[in-house]
Amino acid sequence: MIQYRTENLATLRLTSVIMICLLACGCAEEPEATTIDLSQATGPLIEMANAMDTLEVDLGKYDVTISQQDTNSTLIIDFHVFAKLPNYKREAFQKMLETHHHRVRHAIILKLRDFDRPRLNEPDLLAVREAIKEAVLTNIEEPKINGVGLYHFRFLEE
Repeated sequence: MIQYRTENLATLRLTSVIMICLLACGCAEEPEATTIDLSQATGPLIEMANAMDTLEVDLGKYDVTISQQDTNSTLIIDFHVFAKLPNYKREAFQKMLETHHHRVRHAIILKLRDFDRPRLNEPDLLAVREAIKEAVLTNIEEPKINGVGLYHFRFLEE
């Protein structure tokens, strides 16, 4: 991309006219993108592509009870959560998860106990997913996860 510094309006107009002329005659066309046929790829190229694939690592099923003091009711949350990360980080993450599983589980439960009904009613559960991601990242700093997802999520108020 060509960048121009213009000092006044006349220079800007002249530059615009020149660019239009170059585009009209085809002199300023962008080069075509090179495509690679991955069906014929082997070896390191395939390994690199597979390493960047996003995969899911199961973080477990949870049943969390939240007491609501203002309404004198109880929220019961049932969900199954997973972490999303690139394939090349999978082994390191699973090793850390094995050693820190109880801490991660405890942190997730504590984060969700701060929630109230309106935050649990969000259609995309963004606040819930961010809280779970934060709980995982505070206990497993490296390798970092890209995000979390939910296999299922439901809550009941009694």
